[in-house]
Amino acid sequence: VEVDVASTADTVLVVVTPGMGDAVQANKAGLLEVADVFAVNKSDRPDAADTRRDLELMLDLSDLTGHRRAGTGTGTRPRIISTVATTGVGVDELADVADAHLVAQVAAGALAGRRENRWRAEVRSHLDRLLLDASRSATAGTLPVSGAPGVVARSLSEWVADRLLGHRIQGDSAAGEPAGY
Repeated sequence: VEVDVASTADTVLVVVTPGMGDAVQANKAGLLEVADVFAVNKSDRPDAADTRRDLELMLDLSDLTGHRRAGTGTGTRPRIISTVATTGVGVDELADVADAHLVAQVAAGALAGRRENRWRAEVRSHLDRLLLDASRSATAGTLPVSGAPGVVARSLSEWVADRLLGHRIQGDSAAGEPAGY
């Protein structure tokens, strides 16, 4: 699961299952920092209580270190709901908690900010792609290879190589050279 994907939702629901190490993996993947609601699915399994406890402990640790909740809307601790998807146990409660999170964001005035942050990130990502595409087009087949062996052999500094590349992309305006020549 990509954490970047989580930024596209108004309420982020992370589902973990017992016995798969999902709670620990959620911590490693940074999902504790972005989750608004957790669901422990397959909660009818014997090890479901352990999974829930692991999540609670990791959230407690995050609370102590102050290492979560940035940009999640309300800054509140995520609720953990036990569910059994095959029987529907806990599904209504999960939906209610997700709805309540959205209502809390609106009441706190956080939803508009979250959406604005998402919009800014999308624009930034789009601009990054455009700049990367433009730089690749400008340098396709025209990179100054004369400096490349020097960089590899460490006889030419990366700064000098960067300057050569910048000159190649921007062109020499004093000599009237267009970019890429």
